Amino acid sequence: MTLRRVNDFSTKEPDKLERELIEFEDNTERETRDIRANFLPVPQLISFRAISGVTNRVLAQLDQQLGIDTLLADCTVLLPVLAAKNFGRRLTVIKRVGNGSIFITCVDPLTKINDSTTPITLTAAGQRTIFCDQEGYFG
Repeated sequence: MTLRRVNDFSTKEPDKLERELIEFEDNTERETRDIRANFLPVPQLISFRAISGVTNRVLAQLDQQLGIDTLLADCTVLLPVLAAKNFGRRLTVIKRVGNGSIFITCVDPLTKINDSTTPITLTAAGQRTIFCDQEGYFG
């Protein structure tokens, strides 16, 4: 894949070269955004509501966005076992409210998340994006 526009540079004129380099950076950033928008999978949004009185567990799939409402209870998100086909893929967990907690862990308890076997705990509303590679999950 090539960028749509290749800049010509005036190497003998420093002022003009500076403007051209700024323009080149802007063009490169714009093209990179276009490439990401057109070629990365768009994560599917899946919504859950944790309910009280039961154990709330969600088996996550990569390339998803999980929206979880923890107003009534906590929830655990289980990441899949590491596999080469998943390297570089992502999962976004969205905590919709401040009540309750979301615990992010892996189906395989020996798999590391951010170089630790301790689950990630989300207590505040917000989102967390998690990626994986051969070393484990991170994010």
